[in-house]
Amino acid sequence: MEKNPLLVIESMYGGFHRVEKKIADCILSNSSLIIKNNVKMISSHVNVSESSIIRFCQLLGYRGFSDFKVALAHHSKKLDDEFFQIESLDSAEAITKATLLNNMNALKNTLDFINYDELEKAAKLIAQSKKVFIAGSGNSGFMVKMFYSRILTTGLNLVYATDSYAMKQMQFLLDEEMVIIGISQSGKTAELIELFETASQKSVPTIALTASTNNKLTSLANIQLVTALSNSNYIRNYYASEVVVKSILDSLATYINILLDIESIDQLNTIAQDIFLEAMAVMKNK
Repeated sequence: MEKNPLLVIESMYGGFHRVEKKIADCILSNSSLIIKNNVKMISSHVNVSESSIIRFCQLLGYRGFSDFKVALAHHSKKLDDEFFQIESLDSAEAITKATLLNNMNALKNTLDFINYDELEKAAKLIAQSKKVFIAGSGNSGFMVKMFYSRILTTGLNLVYATDSYAMKQMQFLLDEEMVIIGISQSGKTAELIELFETASQKSVPTIALTASTNNKLTSLANIQLVTALSNSNYIRNYYASEVVVKSILDSLATYINILLDIESIDQLNTIAQDIFLEAMAVMKNK
């Protein structure tokens, strides 16, 4: 399935230079203008050269402007139109609706955007590795700990790091039979980039989970898991992205468990049923 070009632009935006951002802003704010006009008119409107626009389309993976227009027309519904629009966040209801709708749309966009082949390769690589390093700092550190706990029962040899000192220590323990999973929504975490650079030098496979394709971390990674961000004028992209990252990690952990035959679907259902029955018994005794 061809990716929505608007989502591709969103994911690469952080790495664009000034001219590329001008073109990207025009496309994201008024995609219908692009679809209805030729490259000469768009060049005049954005005040950049025609060749800059063509190169921008090629940067996104299209043959040229016409090829890009066809893809854009196919995905012509603008991302902002999918959001609950409000004039101000002055009530609990408004904030809740905006937050939930942003999260829902971020998940829906990621369904279309994520590379499932990469996800499968990541799960198989983790399941086959003798040691798994999971790293991420700041708010991504919470996701590191969550993923660590989700695959702890698999019997895999797991180590995690959520600070710069621990990531530096990891560099001295690397070998080719392990895998590193780096979580960074921006893809710009300096300590994680340094760890991935060392891993590359030592031929240690790496998996990057980020919210952007156009960054240093993804360029270093052997396997790239990139989410699709939601757009909103009211809630920062970060919050919706965090929900998506957690969902991707949940999916990855479930697949790893199945690959290792630790927990089949029937076993998972049995465990859930037992927990439910135990909870009901406790409630009856109160």
